[in-house]
Amino acid sequence: MINVQAGPFITFGPMLHWNFGDKGRFFSIAFEVSCWNSDFWINNFLLPSIDAGIEGSAHRFYRIYAELQGLMEIYPDGDVPLGISLGPVIEFGDERNYFGWQGSVWMCALLGVDVRFRMFDEKKVIAPGLMVKWMHPNPLENFD
Repeated sequence: MINVQAGPFITFGPMLHWNFGDKGRFFSIAFEVSCWNSDFWINNFLLPSIDAGIEGSAHRFYRIYAELQGLMEIYPDGDVPLGISLGPVIEFGDERNYFGWQGSVWMCALLGVDVRFRMFDEKKVIAPGLMVKWMHPNPLENFD
C-alpha cells in the first residue's frame, strides 16, 4: 500500500493545464486540496476522497470545482497511484457563467500528470496537465 499513516491526511499543490476547447489552446493554473482517509482501503483501492480547487487563466476566467475521487495502486510497491476524479465545476468569465462537470484521470506521487475533461452546456474542454502535490499526515491530530 501507499506509505501513509493510518487515518486522515491531505494533499495539496499547484497544477498547470493546457486547455483545448472552443476558446482555442491556452494554459491555466490551479491550486487543489484533497482530503483522504487511509482507513478506507478495499483491496488495492482507496475510496472515497474529496478535493476542491480554484483555477484561472489569462483568458479572463476562473473556475471553482469539487470532486469525489479514488485511487488504485498500480505498481507492486504502491508508490505511484492511479486516480480518477469526478465532480461539478463552475466557470466565471466575461461572457457568462457556466455550470458543468469535470473528470480526471491522474498519476501522482510528488510530481504527477493528469488529463482533465470538462463539459459545460454546449462546450467541451480537454486539458492535459502537470502537478506537484505535497502530503500533510493527519491534519486532525491537534483537534482531539
